[in-house]
Amino acid sequence: MKRLGLIVFVLFLLVSGCNNTVGIIKIKGQVVDEYTKVKLPNRTIIVQAWVEVNDEPHYMYLDSFTTDSSGCFAYTLHKFKNVSLYNFIVEKDSDYATSENILGLTDMIVDGWGLSFKVRRLSDLTIQINRAGKTALRDTLIVSWKTDGIDGTSMHPYTVENYRINPDKGLVWIGGEVKSEIRTKVYADKNTVVRWELFRNGSNQVISDTLYCHRNVANSARLNY
Repeated sequence: MKRLGLIVFVLFLLVSGCNNTVGIIKIKGQVVDEYTKVKLPNRTIIVQAWVEVNDEPHYMYLDSFTTDSSGCFAYTLHKFKNVSLYNFIVEKDSDYATSENILGLTDMIVDGWGLSFKVRRLSDLTIQINRAGKTALRDTLIVSWKTDGIDGTSMHPYTVENYRINPDKGLVWIGGEVKSEIRTKVYADKNTVVRWELFRNGSNQVISDTLYCHRNVANSARLNY
């Protein structure tokens, strides 16, 4: 029923169109690299309305626009009835992570001519895993990582090469010959902590490696076990 209520609300906005708008707000600003403060051109920004249906918050797509060649933007927001919060999402790509910027009507009226949406640069990380030990026939290795305190597996997609043993169990390797690589993206200019947990001969050992991942560098971590 809650989903039905949301669908009805969205259809109402689509059908009513301009009749459901209550004026406009003009905003200007820029998209910048959080660390270097450099303006970023041709960045796509998605506009969402924050709506509440059956006491649950939802974001509804409204529009999109892009920054110009200098990294700046000028946009006219059509205000909707009973909507006081809007989310401006700078889309992610291979170089930058997603940035969400929630603004109220008052924020846009007061500061709407000097907005600055900051985005966080991503950097390449390769995690290499090599099982060299032969004494334990069936040990188990679990791999995870956090970048600037955020779970890396949920922050950005990753790929695993030479992973044939237990691909349906997540990042878990059980026995056998292991020579794998995990390739992903992490926050640049931040610490990333790679965690290996090895279960062998009835005991477990936790090994961690903290990396300061530089931008424009092929960062890597390696475990031989």
